[in-house]
Amino acid sequence: MIGKIVVLFMVGVLGCSLSASEVSQNKIRQITQIIQGEFRKIVVVPAGKKAKAWQLADPGNSRARTPVFAKIKAAVYKKVQARIKPFDTKVKQDPVPLKERAEIKKKVAKRFSYKNPAEIALGALKEAEKAYPLVKVGDDVTIRFYRGGIFSKVSGKVDKIREGGTVYEIGNKIVRVSDIVERDRQYFDPVLNEKLRKEFVEDFQDPKKYAKLKRDYEAYLLAEALEKIVSNEKKGYIFFRDKWVSAKFVTDQLVTYYQGRTDKRLDAEQKFIRGGKSTKAKRVVRATKPR
Repeated sequence: MIGKIVVLFMVGVLGCSLSASEVSQNKIRQITQIIQGEFRKIVVVPAGKKAKAWQLADPGNSRARTPVFAKIKAAVYKKVQARIKPFDTKVKQDPVPLKERAEIKKKVAKRFSYKNPAEIALGALKEAEKAYPLVKVGDDVTIRFYRGGIFSKVSGKVDKIREGGTVYEIGNKIVRVSDIVERDRQYFDPVLNEKLRKEFVEDFQDPKKYAKLKRDYEAYLLAEALEKIVSNEKKGYIFFRDKWVSAKFVTDQLVTYYQGRTDKRLDAEQKFIRGGKSTKAKRVVRATKPR
């Protein structure tokens, strides 16, 4: 539960989230496209036959995939090195200044100023309302929902909430809470909202989880400050997962991700074939974007 609390605390209470700079985003996008392109070349063919792409004769054998994945990684390295320089910078990067770190500690102390169980309990109720706001009549909202298997979106003021909070009227649109996409439903469903607030309050009053929430908030502020140090970008670093790293680090992380996705897909396909539902001898394994 604490993980969810942190995410909602950052997005709901602060109203913002970290985002890499445009330059870093562009580099990450290029690396991702290269990796996806190579993993899409994997072709499963019968033993003895040749393929122009990365060939797997025995996709069910995970050990047989190792040399193919090694070739893919080498090809990815070569292409990324040609496009993004430096590939593995060794220049010392600039940290968050000590003065700014001290200011961040003050912000954390102010943000979490509750000193005893009674104050924490009272604060938990206030924080729960901020972390899980419930939409009311007159609010400007954008609702994403599925109806009949079709994704739709409507924006505007909430004109009416009826049927115990299960139906929302926005202009000439009527949206049922049960149709709203799962990640947004907590802000519209009063029953779910109340449940999550209760869980939040319980976790907030847990000393260990309260301390972790404090640490996570400080880490968030430090990462936010670190992202603004664009001198690191000029030295060849990429802002990735809340820190400055080399293009090689980003490449290694994403290759590992796509390799794992491919392993799962191949395992699933082999089970499908062994079940007698497919007689295809040749298949292309598609890479899947990370979520």
